[in-house]
Amino acid sequence: MALELSNFENLLTDLRDVFSRKLLLQHFHIYQDHVIKSYEMEQALNDADASRASSVWSNFGELRRRYAVAFNGQVLHELYFENLTGDDTEITPALIELIDRDFGSVEAWEADLRAAAEIGEWVLLTYNHPEKKLQQVVAEKSHIGIPVHHTVLLALDCAEHAWVIDHPGHIEDYLDVFLKCLNWNRVNLRLKMMLRGKS
Repeated sequence: MALELSNFENLLTDLRDVFSRKLLLQHFHIYQDHVIKSYEMEQALNDADASRASSVWSNFGELRRRYAVAFNGQVLHELYFENLTGDDTEITPALIELIDRDFGSVEAWEADLRAAAEIGEWVLLTYNHPEKKLQQVVAEKSHIGIPVHHTVLLALDCAEHAWVIDHPGHIEDYLDVFLKCLNWNRVNLRLKMMLRGKS
């Protein structure tokens, strides 16, 4: 579901008052690289010799190991860009109820998100299916620390490329902007679709 350039141009316009064009374009190019590498690795795996697989080193092994870096990086960026907007949006009562239940309050969830943003490249608000609750997940890298059987409802990119051009040395200012631009309509929809798909 690669993000169309035309959609990104709309996002540039939508967010022009809060993110610089330079930052967003650089960020989009990083995302594009993940898309390209995902495709290249898929093609390379078609030609890789699985019979020479080795835990020490093999072309097949490295492609298998590193594929999640590119693919997860692509998908997480798509989720991130999708949950940004220049419009005013509101959280639904259904999501507030879950946040209150699992974090105590929306304010407590936000405080947790801000703390989590200090320790990883990605912060993800997820629905933990085995435990049937919301959870804040910190991923050190796009391929490290993302649990299975979780649905991502909200994605926050905390890597320096997401904020340092506009807010050098001040991730707190970036988090203020992110929360101001958070597209609750998209987060609400993800929750609705996830609940509809539950067995």
